[in-house]
Amino acid sequence: MEIPPQMTIGKLSNGLSYYILPKGDKGKVRLTLISNTGALAETPEQHGYAHILEHMAFNGSKNFPGKASSDALEDMGMRQGKEYTAATSTINTQYDLYIPENNLEYMRKTFLLFKDWIHDLELNEKSLEMEKKVIIEEMNLGGGGSTASPFLIGTKMDNHDVLGDKESINSATAENLRTFYEKHYTPDQLAVIVFGTIDKNKAKQMIEEIFSKIPASTSKITTKYPDLTQETIVDGGYTYRDLSKETSLTIASKRASFVIDNYENLKLSYINRIFSEMLEKRLEQLSNGTISQSNVNITTLMPGNQITNVRLRNPRGTSYKQMFDTFCSVLAQINQYGFLENEINYYSNNILTRIEKQKNTTTLSYSAAEKHFLSGGDIPLTGQENHKYSQQIFKELKPTDFIQVVDNFIHDHKTIFFDSTSTAFSPDFTREYILKKLSAVDQLKTSPYEFKTPSAVTRLSPNLSQNLAIKTVTVADKKPAKLEKRIPLAENLILLKYKNGFSVILNNTPREYTVIKAIAKENLNIIPKGDREYFKNSLNFIDGGYGNYNSKDINTYETSLGILKKTTLSNNNFEYKVSGLPENFDQIIKIFNLSITDAYKQDEAVFNRKLNSYLKVKAKAENDSTFVENNYLPTISDEKDTTNIDTAAERFFNYNQILKKDLSSSLIYISGTLPKNAVELVSKYIATIPVSKIKPFKTDSTPPSLPSGIIKNEISWKRRGCMVIHLFDRIPTKPLTFKDELILEAIAQYSNIKMLQVIREKYGLVYSTGTTGIIKKEPYELCTLSIRYMIDPLNIEQSSKILQEEVLTPMSTGQITDREVQQLKAILKTTYITSFFDEKQIEEEWLNRNIKYNTVLTPEFIKNTISSITAEDIKKMMKEVVDMKNYHLTIRKYEKNN
Repeated sequence: MEIPPQMTIGKLSNGLSYYILPKGDKGKVRLTLISNTGALAETPEQHGYAHILEHMAFNGSKNFPGKASSDALEDMGMRQGKEYTAATSTINTQYDLYIPENNLEYMRKTFLLFKDWIHDLELNEKSLEMEKKVIIEEMNLGGGGSTASPFLIGTKMDNHDVLGDKESINSATAENLRTFYEKHYTPDQLAVIVFGTIDKNKAKQMIEEIFSKIPASTSKITTKYPDLTQETIVDGGYTYRDLSKETSLTIASKRASFVIDNYENLKLSYINRIFSEMLEKRLEQLSNGTISQSNVNITTLMPGNQITNVRLRNPRGTSYKQMFDTFCSVLAQINQYGFLENEINYYSNNILTRIEKQKNTTTLSYSAAEKHFLSGGDIPLTGQENHKYSQQIFKELKPTDFIQVVDNFIHDHKTIFFDSTSTAFSPDFTREYILKKLSAVDQLKTSPYEFKTPSAVTRLSPNLSQNLAIKTVTVADKKPAKLEKRIPLAENLILLKYKNGFSVILNNTPREYTVIKAIAKENLNIIPKGDREYFKNSLNFIDGGYGNYNSKDINTYETSLGILKKTTLSNNNFEYKVSGLPENFDQIIKIFNLSITDAYKQDEAVFNRKLNSYLKVKAKAENDSTFVENNYLPTISDEKDTTNIDTAAERFFNYNQILKKDLSSSLIYISGTLPKNAVELVSKYIATIPVSKIKPFKTDSTPPSLPSGIIKNEISWKRRGCMVIHLFDRIPTKPLTFKDELILEAIAQYSNIKMLQVIREKYGLVYSTGTTGIIKKEPYELCTLSIRYMIDPLNIEQSSKILQEEVLTPMSTGQITDREVQQLKAILKTTYITSFFDEKQIEEEWLNRNIKYNTVLTPEFIKNTISSITAEDIKKMMKEVVDMKNYHLTIRKYEKNN
């Protein structure tokens, strides 16, 4: 097996590895500095050091002293937590930066930062003390990495999480941290990854030029991570956070991991995978009710340590002892009789079916480079190559190939843990009992296994599909609508405008599923108030079917093709979506047509049963179904605002039809790997849908009177820590434009930067921050700025005072420098242009903006609008929005018993 040509891999003379994949996400390039040092490479005295180092990278280096690195990143339009992020895990630390594609200038600046982070960090005591405060705050709020892996129980790494403990963090010194840094941040333990559209040769030349200057390490680390595979651990002190899982029993078999750098090891990895799926199903099928659910997976705990993890569960009163006895009995049966050929073929075909989805993929993902580096050499495979190898491997598989895997699983050391305070525990379920039972697996006598195909099938196989009542969905032939204009918007993105007023956007981009959706301005508030909550939560079972097809047959047919329909309705818009595999585009587009033009009502009994199921859990779902109530908003009818459940099926169906068929102001969006005749099919089956319009309503578009003064509100919530929210509203004196949205977004980004600089970096009080700028256009115009942060409850008063005096008050007077204005414009370009083709960005935010402003916003138009923003534009809106005399202050406080 060789490295595919889609990836360039190299190693400099000083040991630094590099990877270049010139085909990545459209519009951007991901640049990563990755270290193979994670939290589990620490000693107990160094607990938390890997994570502290990650924080200290942004606190000064030889060529970027103090906060110069943050300034340099913001000059390039990067936002902390978005375009520049850093993360520490148990086995690695990485720094990810995103730049515009083909931007060699930004790539050079980023590499110079990386070079300093590798070899020239300042690591001074003053910065360290501030970051220690931030990390303690992170611990107090239960940040990611605060929980150790349960598979470390009973080992010398027991309770060793990523964040560390307060004692080790508080006792860390700059000198001790430098010792850790100089030991682990050497070129031979690091790699640079370039993923995205960039000149491959120039990237390689730049890497060699910049990083070759770093001296090689004079010492070699032979063993970085401990070997935890050499002892068996049994522990009954594990408590599940989720009480519904308290009857879980976990059994993990441990052995040395291996590098998948040749065909035989790739075959072994597939044998392990098939083994885990077969074992999982046998445990469920042969349990005689002692096991309701089993999950078996294979993972690498850390380099050199592979575990096959078995989790058994039965919440219906079965004891751990009964579950464990069943586990041993199933193992004994497999050991005695092996796996069956038809059983192996079934699970092999299942895996191959999943692999076939990617059989035409000739590109490599970012994770292929990351995995190659961290694993020590796993050969990356394209979807096409993986499909080729897996076909060959599955043809060769024999029952005897599994003998060694089974023997290893039985006799390897294990980690077994459970909760001895659970009702599933009994006093005789001891370590001695467990070890004795495991050692006797070889001697247990069992009867042969009879394989039966599992009943749960999510997508029907081709053979089953032949028995479907519906062979294909058909639509009455119509003359295609006349295409008036075909307007290129960006690469692979076109707008089709039809003479009848239809607008359709096609985004021809490689993805697993094709999506067709209609999005419109109409929203939840046009439904009578008494019906809103129930209507919103019954949207996806209102329709019974379409055309002359039986409802049950339709569901079976759509499932067989992997086609999904979804309707969503919010305070902002209505969206109807049909998605499925690209090869079924003809059927997807016809189903979209029929479900709008020829839908029929759900059977009333079925509808009522499903609605009543919702009502039973209404209390639990209440927070998910709330919405803003506005008395002056229009409604579909003049019905009283009291829901009559008995007549809801008919009424809700009518609401849904009105919303679906009002395509007069809708945008139709189609994305995926589109067929060559996509435009022809759109003209025939979408642009010919009759256009209807919701009749205009008498509505008072007069803006409400905004509350005056500072309104304080305290509410409880279930998350650890507190959230402090400052909310500023402004009613404009003239219609708001897309440029206004950009300016408000710039102000939101600016407030976030200032919070980080002041509350977090200057005082070390805040773990996480967030800001949002929102423009509302209908039924009245409003702009809102939300500024929020997470904080320890003890620091609420101090942080709020700092925010108001050092951030908000200067903003209210329009204080901002010219450099900061340029940074904000660079951030806007990153947010709106560099990230333009991000799936969420284009399919949600961009489409919603097009609807909101009643125009199609091309990247070029967005770029020009950003360029037109002046410092005075920002200062003017900042002074208008940040009104220190009128705002909402909400404090969400954690309450355990809430």
